[in-house]
Amino acid sequence: MKFLQAVAVAIIYAQGSLSVPASPEAECGSLGVMKVDPAELPEGVNASQVRKCLGHPEGHGTGRDGKQLFARACEFKSAWGCSHGGYCWKACDDENNGKWCWTAENSGYGPWIRCASYQDCERSTPCGQGKCDECGCGC
Repeated sequence: MKFLQAVAVAIIYAQGSLSVPASPEAECGSLGVMKVDPAELPEGVNASQVRKCLGHPEGHGTGRDGKQLFARACEFKSAWGCSHGGYCWKACDDENNGKWCWTAENSGYGPWIRCASYQDCERSTPCGQGKCDECGCGC
Protein backbone atom coordinates (compact mmCIF):
# COMPACT_ATOMS: atom_id res chain seq x y z
CA MET A 1 0.00 0.00 0.00
CA LYS A 2 2.83 2.39 0.85
CA PHE A 3 4.36 1.68 -2.54
CA LEU A 4 1.14 2.76 -4.31
CA GLN A 5 0.99 5.93 -2.23
CA ALA A 6 4.57 6.73 -3.17
CA VAL A 7 3.79 6.19 -6.85
CA ALA A 8 0.68 8.38 -6.60
CA VAL A 9 2.66 11.18 -4.93
CA ALA A 10 5.39 10.91 -7.58
CA ILE A 11 2.79 11.21 -10.36
CA ILE A 12 1.21 14.27 -8.75
CA TYR A 13 4.59 16.00 -8.42
CA ALA A 14 5.54 15.05 -11.99
CA GLN A 15 2.33 16.59 -13.32
CA GLY A 16 3.04 19.78 -11.41
CA SER A 17 6.55 20.06 -12.78
CA LEU A 18 5.40 19.38 -16.34
CA SER A 19 2.74 22.09 -16.18
CA VAL A 20 5.12 24.89 -15.19
CA PRO A 21 4.72 27.60 -17.83
CA ALA A 22 7.73 28.47 -19.96
CA SER A 23 9.38 31.81 -19.38
CA PRO A 24 8.38 34.59 -21.79
CA GLU A 25 11.92 34.56 -23.19
CA ALA A 26 11.70 30.83 -23.94
CA GLU A 27 8.20 31.11 -25.39
CA CYS A 28 8.96 34.11 -27.65
CA GLY A 29 12.46 33.08 -28.70
CA SER A 30 13.95 35.29 -31.41
CA LEU A 31 10.78 37.41 -31.58
CA GLY A 32 11.78 38.98 -28.27
CA VAL A 33 9.57 39.86 -25.32
CA MET A 34 7.27 42.90 -25.46
CA LYS A 35 8.38 45.14 -22.61
CA VAL A 36 6.32 48.23 -21.91
CA ASP A 37 5.89 50.53 -18.95
CA PRO A 38 2.13 50.64 -18.29
CA ALA A 39 2.46 54.29 -17.25
CA GLU A 40 3.84 55.16 -20.71
CA LEU A 41 1.10 53.46 -22.74
CA PRO A 42 -1.16 55.81 -24.74
CA GLU A 43 -4.60 56.56 -23.38
CA GLY A 44 -7.08 53.77 -24.13
CA VAL A 45 -4.48 50.97 -24.29
CA ASN A 46 -5.29 48.15 -21.89
CA ALA A 47 -2.02 47.14 -20.19
CA SER A 48 -3.36 43.65 -19.44
CA GLN A 49 -3.88 43.02 -23.17
CA VAL A 50 -0.38 43.92 -24.37
CA ARG A 51 1.00 41.01 -26.41
CA LYS A 52 3.69 38.81 -24.88
CA CYS A 53 6.03 38.58 -27.88
CA LEU A 54 7.41 41.74 -29.47
CA GLY A 55 8.03 40.75 -33.08
CA HIS A 56 5.58 39.46 -35.66
CA PRO A 57 5.68 35.71 -36.37
CA GLU A 58 5.87 36.32 -40.14
CA GLY A 59 7.69 39.59 -40.22
CA HIS A 60 10.85 38.81 -38.35
CA GLY A 61 12.74 37.97 -41.52
CA THR A 62 15.72 36.41 -39.78
CA GLY A 63 16.85 32.85 -39.28
CA ARG A 64 17.84 31.22 -36.01
CA ASP A 65 21.37 32.50 -36.51
CA GLY A 66 20.12 36.10 -36.62
CA LYS A 67 20.97 36.63 -40.30
CA GLN A 68 18.39 38.33 -42.50
CA LEU A 69 16.47 35.87 -44.71
CA PHE A 70 14.48 38.33 -46.80
CA ALA A 71 13.82 42.03 -47.20
CA ARG A 72 10.39 43.50 -46.55
CA ALA A 73 8.98 44.25 -50.02
CA CYS A 74 6.75 47.21 -50.80
CA GLU A 75 3.07 46.50 -51.58
CA PHE A 76 1.30 48.47 -54.30
CA LYS A 77 -1.59 46.16 -55.32
CA SER A 78 -3.92 46.25 -52.29
CA ALA A 79 -4.86 48.55 -49.44
CA TRP A 80 -5.04 45.63 -46.98
CA GLY A 81 -4.91 41.87 -46.95
CA CYS A 82 -4.38 38.55 -45.23
CA SER A 83 -0.98 36.84 -45.40
CA HIS A 84 -0.55 33.18 -46.35
CA GLY A 85 0.10 32.49 -42.67
CA GLY A 86 -3.18 34.14 -41.60
CA TYR A 87 -2.19 37.61 -40.36
CA CYS A 88 -3.75 40.96 -41.34
CA TRP A 89 -1.72 43.76 -42.87
CA LYS A 90 -2.62 47.15 -44.33
CA ALA A 91 -1.16 49.91 -46.47
CA CYS A 92 -0.14 52.76 -44.21
CA ASP A 93 1.40 55.26 -46.59
CA ASP A 94 -0.77 58.16 -47.76
CA GLU A 95 1.77 58.97 -50.49
CA ASN A 96 1.37 55.51 -52.12
CA ASN A 97 5.03 54.56 -51.72
CA GLY A 98 4.08 50.94 -50.98
CA LYS A 99 4.65 51.08 -47.22
CA TRP A 100 2.59 48.67 -45.15
CA CYS A 101 2.33 47.26 -41.62
CA TRP A 102 1.12 44.24 -39.70
CA THR A 103 -2.01 45.13 -37.72
CA ALA A 104 -2.58 44.49 -34.04
CA GLU A 105 -5.37 44.82 -31.49
CA ASN A 106 -5.36 47.18 -28.50
CA SER A 107 -4.19 50.27 -30.44
CA GLY A 108 -1.34 48.25 -31.94
CA TYR A 109 0.02 46.89 -28.64
CA GLY A 110 -2.15 43.77 -28.48
CA PRO A 111 -2.09 40.44 -30.28
CA TRP A 112 -1.40 40.44 -34.01
CA ILE A 113 -4.72 40.26 -35.87
CA ARG A 114 -5.45 36.85 -37.42
CA CYS A 115 -7.45 36.19 -40.59
CA ALA A 116 -8.64 33.52 -42.99
CA SER A 117 -9.10 35.94 -45.91
CA TYR A 118 -8.66 39.64 -46.68
CA GLN A 119 -12.32 40.13 -45.73
CA ASP A 120 -11.38 39.51 -42.09
CA CYS A 121 -9.04 42.53 -42.16
CA GLU A 122 -9.71 46.27 -42.23
CA ARG A 123 -7.70 49.30 -43.19
CA SER A 124 -8.90 51.09 -40.04
CA THR A 125 -7.05 48.76 -37.66
CA PRO A 126 -3.83 50.14 -36.16
CA CYS A 127 -0.31 49.17 -37.13
CA GLY A 128 1.57 47.05 -34.62
CA GLN A 129 3.47 49.11 -32.06
CA GLY A 130 6.64 48.37 -30.14
CA LYS A 131 10.34 48.62 -30.75
CA CYS A 132 10.69 45.83 -33.28
CA ASP A 133 11.93 45.91 -36.86
CA GLU A 134 8.57 44.88 -38.25
CA CYS A 135 6.49 47.20 -36.07
CA GLY A 136 5.12 50.32 -37.70
CA CYS A 137 4.90 51.38 -41.31
CA GLY A 138 7.61 50.51 -43.82
CA CYS A 139 8.88 48.39 -46.69
